[in-house]
This record gives sequence, structure tokens and C-alpha cells, in this order.
Amino acid sequence: MCIYFLSATCRSKANQVPRIEVQVRFLEFKYMKYAQTKELKTRNLMTAE
Repeated sequence: MCIYFLSATCRSKANQVPRIEVQVRFLEFKYMKYAQTKELKTRNLMTAE
């Protein structure tokens, strides 16, 4: 996954538009990961109760 982001960033040096798209997609990906871990932690707390 990271390889795709890196290659996309390299390619976008010539063209600025995809670069923003890649950054947005990367942020979405990071947020998804964060949301998943947060959800897991919440679930663990509930089962611990």
C-alpha cells in the first residue's frame, strides 16, 4: 500500500493535481486505521467491564 503512495507521489512531481488526490487518499487511509484501532479499544473496554 505504501509503495503505491510513494510511486504516486513520484509521478505527481510533473503533475500537481494527482498529488493532492494522493494526499487525501492517504489521510483517509490513516483515518480508517485510526478509527479501527479506536473501535477495537472501545470494544476491549466493554468486554473488560
